[in-house]
Amino acid sequence: MIILLLFLNFAISWFNSWSVGKSWAETKHIGGLPRFMTWMGAIMASAGFSWCYLIVLAFIAGPDGLNKLPPKYVQAMCNLGYLALIIPVIGSGTAITIQSLVRAWKERSLASGGIAAWNTFADVYNISQAVEHVPGVRGRRRRAVLEGRQRRGRQCRSASSDPASLPGNRRRHHHGGTYHPVCLEECRAGCQA
Repeated sequence: MIILLLFLNFAISWFNSWSVGKSWAETKHIGGLPRFMTWMGAIMASAGFSWCYLIVLAFIAGPDGLNKLPPKYVQAMCNLGYLALIIPVIGSGTAITIQSLVRAWKERSLASGGIAAWNTFADVYNISQAVEHVPGVRGRRRRAVLEGRQRRGRQCRSASSDPASLPGNRRRHHHGGTYHPVCLEECRAGCQA
């Protein structure tokens, strides 16, 4: 199902790019609202392509691909991508929706009404999803970043309570911290996870 949605998103983004490319030179000379709407289409197309690339990279780097990132970091990568893309998508989508509603009102044809209906549905859906998911996404992203910082900067907890944790018995770790030999394997496993 995700692959089907990924191809659908790519196809819509490609169509948006094609439409923007057809009108780019003309709207550059005309300026005004047509130029503004061309930019809105370009923003929407680039956001769609960016999301497709992000999903492919997350799959390749995640546990199902090359296994370079653990699932929580793949999730954090997708959350950060969502936060970066949702505001431009909502902004350009709202402008496109308003313009298509005005055009449908002026033309009163089935085609313009269908386009306005689709744009309205897509924009309302994007806004409702953002209202529902952005607070949770921000929290999960913050936890993943803070957890990564704590992992890189922490010392072995048992080092202070174990007599074998004297400076001569510690080993240097590649992050710059010193770890007790017992915790060195835990640290290595944590850095690879």
